[in-house]
Amino acid sequence: MDKNNEFSGFVTLIGEPNAGKSTLINTIFKKKIVITSFKAQTTRNFIRCVFVYKNKFQFIFIDTPGVHKGGSKENELMGKEVNKAIKDVDLIYFLCPCNCKFDERTTNILNFLKKLKNDIFLLITKSDLLKEPELLIFKNKVLSFFKEINFKEVFFISCVNELNTDHLLETSTAYLKNPFFFYEKEQEVLTSSNFQISELIRETIFEHLRCEIPYDSIVLVDLIKKNEEKNMLIIYVSILLKKNSQKIIFIGKNGENIKKIGMISRQKIENLLGQKVYLQLHVKPTKHWISNFLSIN
Repeated sequence: MDKNNEFSGFVTLIGEPNAGKSTLINTIFKKKIVITSFKAQTTRNFIRCVFVYKNKFQFIFIDTPGVHKGGSKENELMGKEVNKAIKDVDLIYFLCPCNCKFDERTTNILNFLKKLKNDIFLLITKSDLLKEPELLIFKNKVLSFFKEINFKEVFFISCVNELNTDHLLETSTAYLKNPFFFYEKEQEVLTSSNFQISELIRETIFEHLRCEIPYDSIVLVDLIKKNEEKNMLIIYVSILLKKNSQKIIFIGKNGENIKKIGMISRQKIENLLGQKVYLQLHVKPTKHWISNFLSIN
């Protein structure tokens, strides 16, 4: 590769729910690009982010929903997102966390990776959880389990102390096949403002409601309009729930939950847009939850 030229390539992140895909992207960018949560399976869509490394290499990262066993309509939709994300990419990062249980989900990923013809890196994430001797034992266990996969490189990754993240990018540059940049250097997130706003609200819901309701909610931006007189954006948002009984929990006593979610979300959106925002959240159950999920993918 001629290092004097600009090169770009698409990199897909694959792994079990909560393998650290979103956290790795945020660590590479050194700021929040995609939402994370203490809960697994926060990512529902594939999210494309653009990172320029050393002013010469443009990585187009695709953060996918976690690969896991099927069984529900939503899981099937997530599986379709992953299949879209791996098509014609230059490189795949397979993230295997140090607390991997090597269960049915891991077997599903093995079967999934066996079908791929892409170059694949193995990233052993959350490496700060183990000491060096234990890391080597775990690495051998992973390689034995995935013995049918020809990993091009293996990295120990820790986003806590940024272990090997720069080495990962440097090594990956050799796999970028396009001798040009796809996007402007300043562009980072290839999603609409509406999507980014809905993701920030959904992140706040995950942070504040420590129950199953976050999984049963869909955030849709209905309308954004400018109030020229007050120099602010007015944003109307619908939060769709599966069941009517969830609405009471979501709103909370005297509206405490929805007020807090709205306040924190508004602050995040103002930081994102650099503008004063009035945010109105409307919570409503819907019988067409899955249809709405389909409509935003």
